[in-house]
Amino acid sequence: MKITIFVTLLLFFMSGCSQKYFNLTKKKEVSKSSYIVFKTKKTRFAGTGFYKDTPEYVQLQIYSTGVPLANLKFYKKKDLICEGIKCNKRRWFTDRFLSPSYPKDLIIKIMTKQPISLKSKDIKYSTDNGIYFKDRKNRILIKIKDLKQ
Repeated sequence: MKITIFVTLLLFFMSGCSQKYFNLTKKKEVSKSSYIVFKTKKTRFAGTGFYKDTPEYVQLQIYSTGVPLANLKFYKKKDLICEGIKCNKRRWFTDRFLSPSYPKDLIIKIMTKQPISLKSKDIKYSTDNGIYFKDRKNRILIKIKDLKQ
């Protein structure tokens, strides 16, 4: 009887720990050292930093000579984009920093490397080697290139 209780408790504790370490269905977080350029009419950031892709958000942390320039979080499922602790709706961010003619979810598609449907000779978009989005007409450049490890 004591052995049965001991084995049951042992299996109970082991199965609880195995969920933490062996959950294969959970998507991994990807964090990469990157060279990041984010230029629009209203803001300009360029420097090395981190591109972090999680199931909930994409985060850009940009540094120049060790000084933090920007910390942007682009939420995938929520209608939010945060800069530091201040958050705004995607539409506000798109209108202010990109272009009011863009769809509000364009920045999320760019950050998550999804196809976009803007057809213009002024727009170039590629995800072959990082992320490259350039709109000559609106003077926008978003470039994220992985640094060699």
